[in-house]
Amino acid sequence: MYKKCKSCVLLGNMGEQLIINDKTVTVKKNLNCKSPNVIYLAQCQLCSKIPVVDDTYTGQTGQPFHKRVNGHRACFTNPDDVDLVEKSALSLHSYNEHRNNFDLNNFKFILHDQSRPRDLNRRESRHIGELRTNVMGLNRM
Repeated sequence: MYKKCKSCVLLGNMGEQLIINDKTVTVKKNLNCKSPNVIYLAQCQLCSKIPVVDDTYTGQTGQPFHKRVNGHRACFTNPDDVDLVEKSALSLHSYNEHRNNFDLNNFKFILHDQSRPRDLNRRESRHIGELRTNVMGLNRM
């Protein structure tokens, strides 16, 4: 964890678990916000306590993870700018479900996997299918 890093505070620690569509996902790899070529999961902490709610997003980035989170963060700057909000499934979910609490800090991120750049799309697709975030998650947005 890096001091003053806005992304590190959102990251789950090694050994931490998320329940995603009745599957337990444990942070296994020692990845951090500077890690590139990662598959990440983002779970809305406002929704995760409610059963059968679409609350998790599976994403990937070839750049260091903190730069991708900054891209999501930019979509949370102005909830009145619908064009900006619609550029991120996370901000769109927050806007639609939690407009009064529109904040990226409502999401818990875990770095789920890392791969070679050429394998990112395939691995992300596999994780989306396994965790069903395209049917019961934010990837369907």
